[in-house]
Amino acid sequence: MNCENPSTSKMSKKRRRHNSQLAKEQNTEALAISRSEDFWFEDGNLVLQAEDVQFKVHKGVLSRYSPVFATILSMPHTDDEPAVEGCPVLHVYDDCTDIRNLLLLLYDKCYDSCAPLPFGVVVSMVRIGKKYEIPHLVRCGLKHMKKEFPVTLKDWDIREKAGGHARIDGIKTPAGLFAMIKLALECGIETVLPSAYYQCCLDMDATLFGHQGANLLFTPASQGIPKICFTAHKRLVENQNNSLNELSKELLEHRTCRPMLRKGRSPDYKYERCISELWPKHNTELKLLERCDPSSLEGKNLCQPCIKRILYTLEQGREAVWDHLPSFFGLPDWNDLKNCG
Repeated sequence: MNCENPSTSKMSKKRRRHNSQLAKEQNTEALAISRSEDFWFEDGNLVLQAEDVQFKVHKGVLSRYSPVFATILSMPHTDDEPAVEGCPVLHVYDDCTDIRNLLLLLYDKCYDSCAPLPFGVVVSMVRIGKKYEIPHLVRCGLKHMKKEFPVTLKDWDIREKAGGHARIDGIKTPAGLFAMIKLALECGIETVLPSAYYQCCLDMDATLFGHQGANLLFTPASQGIPKICFTAHKRLVENQNNSLNELSKELLEHRTCRPMLRKGRSPDYKYERCISELWPKHNTELKLLERCDPSSLEGKNLCQPCIKRILYTLEQGREAVWDHLPSFFGLPDWNDLKNCG
């Protein structure tokens, strides 16, 4: 005779179903964990687990390069700690891609300070290198970031002379630039921000509307970037047009200029080309940091004094804009920007 209370029986069945479901979830969770194909050493003595990926590596390698890992791994283990193949499991709360990149950098030293690096590797160098106190990785990541986003006008010119050749692969899209700015903000690398913001301003349509990688543009961490660039772009264009106005005014009144150019104001003067060369041409395309090629001024009915004055004034303007570039984006002066917070 079954004397079990109906309500108790019902609760018992619910509990069994709950326990069964929990067991299934735990089994599924266990099955979801995968082993890294690249980093599973037979002689390894530690299993690193990041998200659902495990890496069987060597304590000595991690301790050699990272004082943080050295401290963690020097702590005694207890018998009830999880183990895989007799190795203790250390859970790290990092992206598994970051940990894989870290191991590639430590074991294979697969980076070249001169060759371009994938964006993800640079992110791992800076973020993980900073977290686990591995200074040579942080330095290498910063070196690539500064080559891509120069902190001096001289380095900007070197980069442009090379055709803007990327030192970091995968950031020539708005999403890539936004991700790099996000990384710089996250890690306190303020020195690269002016150049990075300025590059966003060079293509405002893409910066505002996305084009490529639009789904990455307006994440919570990057929502403020389009607004910063929109405001800065407006101020930069105003600066550019004001500079052109001043230069045009000076040239038209220049005493050493050829007479025909001084007469350029007259609407009935036959040399209309002279007027077009000296009057400013306003547009919203930023060219403030572009170097003026002297050969581009030849054959335009400009006298040598005018050409020299144009080149000199434009160069002075470039230097002034660069000196004040951080202020356009609401940042401190160059000397007050942090390199790595």
